[in-house]
Amino acid sequence: MTSTSATNDIPLLTSGNYLEWSFRMRAYLAEKKLLRFISLTAPPEATDADNDASALGSINRRLHSSQFHHVDGLAHAFQVWEKLKTVHAKSGVQMQVAVLIRLFNSPYTEGTKVEQHIASMRKDFAALKAAGLTLEDKMQGALLLASLANSSSWDITINTITAATTAAATAEDVTFETVAQQLLLEDQRRTSAALRLGAAETAAALAAGRSPPGSAKQPNKKGRPNCTVPGCKAPTTHPTNRCYVTNGYPPNHAYHDPADWAKKAAIRDKNLSTAAVAADNKEDDGDWGSTFLATDDLSDAHLSTSTEDAALSATASSDPTL
Repeated sequence: MTSTSATNDIPLLTSGNYLEWSFRMRAYLAEKKLLRFISLTAPPEATDADNDASALGSINRRLHSSQFHHVDGLAHAFQVWEKLKTVHAKSGVQMQVAVLIRLFNSPYTEGTKVEQHIASMRKDFAALKAAGLTLEDKMQGALLLASLANSSSWDITINTITAATTAAATAEDVTFETVAQQLLLEDQRRTSAALRLGAAETAAALAAGRSPPGSAKQPNKKGRPNCTVPGCKAPTTHPTNRCYVTNGYPPNHAYHDPADWAKKAAIRDKNLSTAAVAADNKEDDGDWGSTFLATDDLSDAHLSTSTEDAALSATASSDPTL
C-alpha cells in the first residue's frame, strides 16, 4: 500500500470526528515511524527536519478546509497536533458526559441494520474509554440489550438472552461481544428466512400463472400509452379509455358497484363510440366494447367487447327512436 492510499483511509478532520481522526492518524504516523514528532515540545534537530516535514504533511493532508485556519502558520508537526487537540478534544469529564448521554439516548431504530447499531455503540464505548472511563463488559452488554427494548421485533431475542442468563444464575456471559454475536446470528437467520419465503412465494405465483411478487408489469400491447387515470396503479397494461376506474367495474367483477356502473354509463358509451371508428380497436385477448372482462389483477382494468357491439352502441346513442 502506498503512502497516499494509506492516508486516504484516514477521514478528513472536521468539527465532529476528532476521536476517530486522531486514532487513525496516530496509527498511520506510528506505521511510518513518525509518531514521536507529534510528542515533541520543541522543534526537532536539523537532521530530523525531513521527517518532521513528512509528519506535518501527513497531518495537514487529512484536514478539512474548515480546519485550515486553526493551523495556518504552524511549521512543525507537534505544533499542529497540539493546536488541533486544544480545539477539538474536550476535557475527560466533558467527553464522558457527552458519550454517556449519546449512549442512553440512541435506542435502536426499527428498520435499521442491527450491524450498524452495534458498530455505533462499539464506537461510543471506545470513545468513552479514550476519555478515561471504561465500562465493564457486563454493563456494555446490558446497555446493548436495553437499546433494543423499545423495538418489538427484538422482544423474543432479548427475552431468550436474559432467560438463559437467569437460568445460569450469572451475568458473566452477558458481555457486549456475546450479546452482539447473538443479535447478528438472529439477524442472519431472519434474512435467510425472508429469502426462503420470497422464493416460495415466487414459485407459488409462477405455478398459479401469476406474476411473482414485486415484479414489474409488462407494457400494454402494441406500444400504446399506459393508463394515466388518477388512482389507477402504474405501470398498467391497458390504455386510459379502458380503465375500470373511469368506466366502472363490470357486473362479473368482484368490485362491481351497480350504482357506480350506472353513473358511468355515459363515459362508457363515449369510449365505445370512439373505439368503433378507430382503426386499431382489437387486442389479442378479444375485441372490446360493451363487455368487460374481469382479470386476476384487480388493479389493472381491461375493457373488452366486439366491434359490432361498439357500432350498435354508438348508433343507439345517436338515434332517439331506438
